[in-house]
Amino acid sequence: MMFETNFAPLSRASRLWAWVLMLAALVFSPIYVYASGLPQPAHVVMLVAAVALIFLNLERCKNLLKGNVPGVLFLALVAVINAAYAAYYQDKGFIVGTVYWVYGYLLLLAVLCIARDEWVATWTARFILVALSLVIFAYVVGWGGYTWWPRYQYFFNGPNQLAYYAICLFLVYVAVKRGQLSVDFFAAYALMIFVVITTGGRSAYLAVAPLVVLVLWMSRKSLWKLALVLLISGLTSFIFEPLCLPAYKPGANGNQYVDCHVVPEPGKAESRFIAADTAIRMNDLSTEKEVTDHKSVNKQLLARGYLRFIESPQYLLYGAGQGRDERFGDVDGFVYEIHSSLMAVVFYYGVLGLLLFLAFVWKLFPAKQNLFFLTPLFVYGLFTYGLRTPYFWIALGFMALMPSLLTTSRAPADD
Repeated sequence: MMFETNFAPLSRASRLWAWVLMLAALVFSPIYVYASGLPQPAHVVMLVAAVALIFLNLERCKNLLKGNVPGVLFLALVAVINAAYAAYYQDKGFIVGTVYWVYGYLLLLAVLCIARDEWVATWTARFILVALSLVIFAYVVGWGGYTWWPRYQYFFNGPNQLAYYAICLFLVYVAVKRGQLSVDFFAAYALMIFVVITTGGRSAYLAVAPLVVLVLWMSRKSLWKLALVLLISGLTSFIFEPLCLPAYKPGANGNQYVDCHVVPEPGKAESRFIAADTAIRMNDLSTEKEVTDHKSVNKQLLARGYLRFIESPQYLLYGAGQGRDERFGDVDGFVYEIHSSLMAVVFYYGVLGLLLFLAFVWKLFPAKQNLFFLTPLFVYGLFTYGLRTPYFWIALGFMALMPSLLTTSRAPADD
C-alpha cells in the first residue's frame, strides 16, 4: 500500500470531490483568466470541492483544528489585525487579505482529510505527471505567454508563478509516492527541472538547489540513482540551445516562430536562450545609484518591501495589516506587497504572528525531519510572496502527512 496507516478509506462521495479538487488544483489552476490576486475559475471549483470535503469529513476536520491551536490562533490574529486596519482606513482591501488566508486554510484542511487515501494519492500522482507534461508540450508548440521573453509563464500571469507551481507539484509527488524512486519519480523530477528552467526565475533557480540536495539524499543507497539525479539536474539546462528553445516569441498576432539560425548577440539585454538571459539579468544588478530602476539592488529591495523593517520597526510589535501597501511607497512610486513569505508574515502580523505561524507549521508535521522538504519553498519565499497561492497549501497538506523519508531506516532501499 502507498500509505501504511489505520486511516479509514474515504467514502465514494469524498473520493469524487477529492478527484475534482486535485484536477482543478493541479491541472486547471494555471489557466489565468483575470489579473493576479483575483480568484480564477479553477479557484472557485477548488473552494467548492474543499468545502464539500470538509463537511463530508467534519469530525476529522474538527480534530485537526483542536490538535493545532497555534494555527487557529494565527488565523484569529490575522482576522483581528486586518479588521482593525480595515475599520481605521475604511479600506476593504485588508479583509481581502484575511479571505486569502481563510481560503488557504480550507484547502489545507481538505487535503489533510484526503491525503492518506491510496486512491487519492494514485490519481494525484497521475494528475501531476499530466500537468507538468502539458506545460512542456505548450512550451514546445508555442502556446502560453512570454510577458518577459524569453521567460515562459504558460497560462499564468507571470513566470515566477509557473516556477513555484512546478516546485510545489513535485513536492506533492514526493509525498504521495512516499519517496519511492521509481522511473515515474525521475520522470516527474526531470519535468519539474525543465519547467523551472523555462521560467528564468532567479529565486526559483535558488529554490531548486536544496530540492536537488534532498533528492540526492533520498537516492543515497543507489549509485545509479545518484548518478541519474545528477545527470538530470546537470544536463537539462544545456538542452535549450541545441533544441533552439524557446522556439517562439510574442508578436502582434500571438506567438511567432523564431528562426533557429538567428543567434542572439552576446551580452545583449535580452538574450534568446534562457540560461544566457538569466545570467545577464544577474550581472546587470548593481549597487550603484546611477542605474535604471530594474537594475538597482537598492530599488529592488525598496520596491519589494525589504527595507520596511528599518523604516517602520514599530510594526514588528503589532503588525501593519495585509493591505494598503501604498502607505510604504517610496518617492519614485514603487508600491508592492512584501516579496517574501516569512518577512511578510512578521511585518503584516508582527513577531507574535510569525511565532504562531511557525508553531502552526511545526505541529502539522508528525515526522519533523520532513520539514526539510519545506526548504525549497522557504528559499523561494525569501524573494517572492508564496503564501497566497493555492498549490502551496496543497503541497503543505500532503507533505505534512508524509512518512519520514530522511532517516536511514525509512529511506527507500536500492532496487
